[in-house]
Amino acid sequence: MLSCIFTTITNTPPISLEKITVRDIRKDTIAKKWKIPRTLDKEGIYSDALDNNSNRKNNKKEIKEVFDLINHPLLLGSLNENAYRVIHSGYWIGTNKCNTRRGDSSVCQICKEEETVKHMYCECNKIQAFWKKLFKWWEHCTTEKLNTNVRTTILGIRKESFHSQQTLFPETALPFTYLRTIAYGIIRKERYKIQKNFKHSSVDDMIKETLQSLQKKANMLYHKAKQWEKWRSPESKEKISHRYSISYFKECWEESGIAKITKTHILPVIIRAQGH
Repeated sequence: MLSCIFTTITNTPPISLEKITVRDIRKDTIAKKWKIPRTLDKEGIYSDALDNNSNRKNNKKEIKEVFDLINHPLLLGSLNENAYRVIHSGYWIGTNKCNTRRGDSSVCQICKEEETVKHMYCECNKIQAFWKKLFKWWEHCTTEKLNTNVRTTILGIRKESFHSQQTLFPETALPFTYLRTIAYGIIRKERYKIQKNFKHSSVDDMIKETLQSLQKKANMLYHKAKQWEKWRSPESKEKISHRYSISYFKECWEESGIAKITKTHILPVIIRAQGH
């Protein structure tokens, strides 16, 4: 009956309502609410990392920059969601959020300080060592020097302030977003190990796991680019390389020095190893 009504009103084929689940509706609702980053602007714990000394217009531009990075169409949905949660303090971490009944502690087990999202993902002694080593690898690959502050590690802004010179490495925005959002998952997993008194991972092991995951994501993007090249019409001639194209992939990953494209089918992209 419902299908008939839709067909009569819209003159279109019946809609399959079975494919729409409650989870899909919930995710769509949350996504719509996140379109306007009010939490980051007014209540977010990272508002002090924004360029608050400037006027409100510049502040909004920085907020837009933060969300444009994690809303990149080539960024995986799972990494995008994780980045949203980190920025909005969407995890059960800290004095007011941790689940003490489950055994969670509101104190960092490494630094013995109050554990907040900012502390967990940036300011903890072990995590600071992790970011420093990871950014050292990044500098060796791209020659870009990065600071291990909240603006860079959590917000993804690679300049000191709004008035600073724009980053000289705009083509590496996608690889860097992948790198730091993957790192969030590694950090969160390490925190869980520490909380549950499991065997901890060393900083080198965390770096290795991060780069291995980046390796998988780079190969996935390369295969998608190859599929897009097959699909694209040979008559279409674009002056600027499309973000789904092989040329864009090479600019972001190979020409920047982060990865090397091989001739093999199984492992077409190899991320530069740590310490090389």
